[in-house]
Amino acid sequence: MIFVFLLALLAPAPRGPDTVNPLHDCECKDLPRLFEELMEQEKLRDTCQEYLKKPKINEELLTIKEVSEALSYRLNQFVSSRRGAQGGSSSGSGGGAAPAFGTDFLHEGCGLFKYPPKDADGNQPDPVPSSPDEVRAQECSAISEYLIDHEKYHQDRCKERFKKGGDPLSILIPSNYLKEDCAAYDTGIKRLRAEIAKLSREKCGWQGSTKKYKQGGFAVVPTPDQIDKLKDTVKQQANALKKGAAK
Repeated sequence: MIFVFLLALLAPAPRGPDTVNPLHDCECKDLPRLFEELMEQEKLRDTCQEYLKKPKINEELLTIKEVSEALSYRLNQFVSSRRGAQGGSSSGSGGGAAPAFGTDFLHEGCGLFKYPPKDADGNQPDPVPSSPDEVRAQECSAISEYLIDHEKYHQDRCKERFKKGGDPLSILIPSNYLKEDCAAYDTGIKRLRAEIAKLSREKCGWQGSTKKYKQGGFAVVPTPDQIDKLKDTVKQQANALKKGAAK
């Protein structure tokens, strides 16, 4: 099995083609989950950057499989601490920052992969080819688009290595992978923040912030308290319409 890095090993297993959701936009009720997804992605990005700064990272983590396991462990700690702080519950994705998609770094097509669910013995089957359409069919728009952007960054760099005649196996060196993955996380986070801000403004009644962007062009999103109020916007509007119609 060629190991291709998962966005998060603890992610929910992808559903089969007969159970995928139709393509759909995220809604106001999805905002808490989107915010938790953002927190998890930023934690993974920050941890990635932390490891990259270690002078002997290639001795500490020998393979990118070990990189993924280390990132997953830190993410699990982060999610557990957030759940504890929130009284044992979380509105996020439950300890997995994304469905199990990855990039085939070792073949010139640099295709998108999906990891099937683990078998009855807990073994991970080999990845199978996937597509952006399949990603979009499994998640609402804000999540699917940031996942696609994250993997597209990997795919574009992979294609560059083949086109320039570089060694495609160089990405399997942990420090090389971490450098690329930090950038891929930034790419996905930028898209996720933009999608959350757009949804909040256009559909959920958020008035926005006096500062639209953080340093680096990352969109400012509602605070957790604001999101808690915004998530029920559609329901409140529907109730108001019903009351108005009853008069």
